[in-house]
Amino acid sequence: MGRGRAALGIGSSIGVMLVVTWLLVAWGAPSTTVAPRFTDPSWVVPVGVGAVVTSVPVGSSPQGIAFDPANGDLYVANSESNNVSVINGTSARLVTSIPVADAPWDVAYDSSNGDVYVAEDGSNNLTVINATTNRVVGSIPVGLAPLGLVFDNQNGDIYVACAGSGNVTVVDPALGASIASVPMNGPVNVASDSRTGELYVTASEANQYGASVVSVVNGTTNQLAGSIGIGSTTQDVAFDPVNGELYVSETPNYAVYHWVSSVVVLNGSSDSITTSISVGLLPGGVTFDSANDNIYVANSPRNVTVIDAATESVLGWVPAGVLPTDIAVDPSNGWVFVTNAGSDNVTVVLGGVNPPPPPVNVAPGGTAPGGLGGLTLLDDVVIATVVAVPIVLALVAVLFRRRQKPVVVLPPPAEGPKAEPEPPITW
Repeated sequence: MGRGRAALGIGSSIGVMLVVTWLLVAWGAPSTTVAPRFTDPSWVVPVGVGAVVTSVPVGSSPQGIAFDPANGDLYVANSESNNVSVINGTSARLVTSIPVADAPWDVAYDSSNGDVYVAEDGSNNLTVINATTNRVVGSIPVGLAPLGLVFDNQNGDIYVACAGSGNVTVVDPALGASIASVPMNGPVNVASDSRTGELYVTASEANQYGASVVSVVNGTTNQLAGSIGIGSTTQDVAFDPVNGELYVSETPNYAVYHWVSSVVVLNGSSDSITTSISVGLLPGGVTFDSANDNIYVANSPRNVTVIDAATESVLGWVPAGVLPTDIAVDPSNGWVFVTNAGSDNVTVVLGGVNPPPPPVNVAPGGTAPGGLGGLTLLDDVVIATVVAVPIVLALVAVLFRRRQKPVVVLPPPAEGPKAEPEPPITW
């Protein structure tokens, strides 16, 4: 019976481990139906307030994304393949790929000249792309490790958050050179308030007083105008011109152990915190959709939180690929484009107010992200098997060693002196 108990224990443990492994595979996104091949828009399954249209393969580890309203294209910075992917916003198809310098990280569109600017973390430059020809036409030196950037339509300048040199570099596109530098600790991303011309900068490091803040830059003087205490590490920031508010994604230091991260809402007039909205784990990119007054937040596991900016409440979640990073909106059709650094693709989501259904010829073969996001059900099965097998084998080995008792061979007992036989009793 002892052997039977051992077998039952191992079997039960294997079953538990398999269940845990499958739960890990399914972890991180709301339940969604894996879509068939894209032939009919009727297969799209709404999740929350959005529906996945398709996914577009791009370069390696896509990060920032920007929409060009002049040509309807989207530009994606692929940090590991050192190129920029161009996606047609109407057909959701890859148009071309533009080689750039080392580690492109973010993209911004300049409405004054129609150019696209790419912040390159590895080369410490801005690469300038002509959006008409999709060719590189120049390069502008900035600070060290440029990450986020934004075009300010009030003064026509570009503001670049340079995390390595601890400053925001101000670039005049007409001159093709930097014209100012605003010092601050660990700047990451920048947003522009189109009403006041002020710039809001998130930071990955605390300031000189040890506080986590969003810095405010005066766009007229290019001087630091103040700061807003947040209390946690901030990532991205987006401006909502309808309500005059800014949305800042933040990650508390304990977020790895607790499932609480949030988006902080700032009043652009008073530069004060209005409220805080709980979203997914480790939120990153944030963007505003003028078509429906919604805010979209990329959450690192593999989903996007949708927030109603008017009520400042969460409307729902939309699945994405692996490690969603940044978001851009095409207001002409209400589509939302999400870069996925872990699955090397861009998820296309229906947004807006009653957006038109996607055409039948959108990205043939695309599927809605299921399981690990952007992967098919078969991919999930393979991944689960690969993860489960070594765990199960290790568990079996440990349990077998515990159940198997070592055999101890004892030496034969030493022979003592033999007792003399007693003499016979005589009468």
